[in-house]
Amino acid sequence: MNIPEKNIIIIGRCIGSGPAIHLAAYKNPAGLFLISPLLSIKAAVESIFNKIKMGWLFKAFISERFDNSLLMEKVTCPTLFIHGKEDDVIPWNHSTELIKFCKCKSKLITPLKMKHNVIHIAKDIVKNIYDFILYTMDEEFLEELDNEIIDFSHSEISDSECEATDHFPSFMFVEPNK
Repeated sequence: MNIPEKNIIIIGRCIGSGPAIHLAAYKNPAGLFLISPLLSIKAAVESIFNKIKMGWLFKAFISERFDNSLLMEKVTCPTLFIHGKEDDVIPWNHSTELIKFCKCKSKLITPLKMKHNVIHIAKDIVKNIYDFILYTMDEEFLEELDNEIIDFSHSEISDSECEATDHFPSFMFVEPNK
């Protein structure tokens, strides 16, 4: 497809934050968006199994595949963290710890009612990504997206339009200019 790196935004959610951070650390994307990211695989396993007080045991049998904290220091693009305060799988403190390793523009958003698998797509994700793009990305990137971006600033998003997480409401799609 031959798309310049500077025109690519990398998005990773949960375990997908590992490959996303790895790509951003060794490439030069326009931005990195992390949704419920892991501090590391071992930290995630410990968090999950601490609920039954066995995190230390399971952590001992896991090899580290994604130590995101080490790679985060190499990321140079603007980075957005979105992590729900009610995440019942990966605690939001993974994001608060991970952002400490950022050496680039970064922002952490912690929606109060967002859980790991119960997400208000428009309010928790799309609106925050939109705002981050507008206020963080460079002008050249924004100019290329100018006809593609949706203006949410005056729209009312009702809960009934966004209850399902498997599809997007129709107002989120933009017809490309021809």
